Amino acid sequence: MSHDIETASDNVEKCHSIIVEANQRIRDLDVTVHQNFTDFIEAFKEKIKENRRNKINIKNGMDEVFKLHKKAVEVQKEKIKVCKEAYDDVDREK
Repeated sequence: MSHDIETASDNVEKCHSIIVEANQRIRDLDVTVHQNFTDFIEAFKEKIKENRRNKINIKNGMDEVFKLHKKAVEVQKEKIKVCKEAYDDVDREK
């Protein structure tokens, strides 16, 4: 029976070591993510300032993105319509 207790104790100790190591990796990753996010925000702010200096309107770029998204949604709706029509045609032939 003591062998089972020793095995269980070893397993708990291994699990604890794994958890401690995983926690450290998570902390390291958290620091890296935070730094990357901070760098991204700073670069984004700098790009906005640059666009203002060059009198580039950011809204125009976003409008273009939204226009393309709207067009993609319309194409998707057309695909759904065609599929529904094909399904209804097959259904009528039953």
